[in-house]
Amino acid sequence: MGIRDDHAKREAESWDELMAQVARLSPAQRELEGVVPGWSTKDLLWHCAYWANDVVQHLPALMDGTFVDPFEADDALGDRMNAEIATQAKAMTWDETMARAAEARSGVLTAWAALPDEPTDAAAEWFAEESFVHYDEHAEEIGRFAESLGASIDP
Repeated sequence: MGIRDDHAKREAESWDELMAQVARLSPAQRELEGVVPGWSTKDLLWHCAYWANDVVQHLPALMDGTFVDPFEADDALGDRMNAEIATQAKAMTWDETMARAAEARSGVLTAWAALPDEPTDAAAEWFAEESFVHYDEHAEEIGRFAESLGASIDP
């Protein structure tokens, strides 16, 4: 199995685990802030989907070696973008968040699968970091939050 298939498989497994942790929570609990300071499960779900989808615009430059990391030039860019993502999430309903997350996830998987060659190390690293590595991080936080609320492991 090449890195393209391996990463797609890891993305699917991590997404499934993220969704399993989300499923532990009631609809009302998904809206509660505190998973991480100031963020609800719904906010984190949109945050994950947003950043996974963000990779789509960077993949061509990551593949041809022309990518310039915008975060290197602006240390506060990530914080500003995350604040905007949280604002977007807070304005969405749960159903909108899920639908937009599904669209974003589909978009990044389509772009990943459509790369003309085996991914470069840079493309593979960004895809991993903004998809399954990110999902795993927030699935763990949502799991801890669910436990703090007494949510069962098997809803």
